[in-house]
Amino acid sequence: MEEVFAEYLDQLFYKGYAEKFKDDNPNAYESQLTEFKNLYSIPKHETSIVYNGTNRNRNRSTATKIRNGIRRANKM
Repeated sequence: MEEVFAEYLDQLFYKGYAEKFKDDNPNAYESQLTEFKNLYSIPKHETSIVYNGTNRNRNRSTATKIRNGIRRANKM
């Protein structure tokens, strides 16, 4: 995440700004990095597995299958 933060700062200001900022004022850098992490990280409970669709119906719950079936019936 620190690499992303450094790239973000370099894009906002100029190339090498993040490194200079870190060297000149490490406390402010760490504070801003922590704030950046809090704002832009995804909490663990909000993550989901990316699924490629192979054996698509195998992992679906019965309720999902029923709900999808009902949706299809209503569209007809």
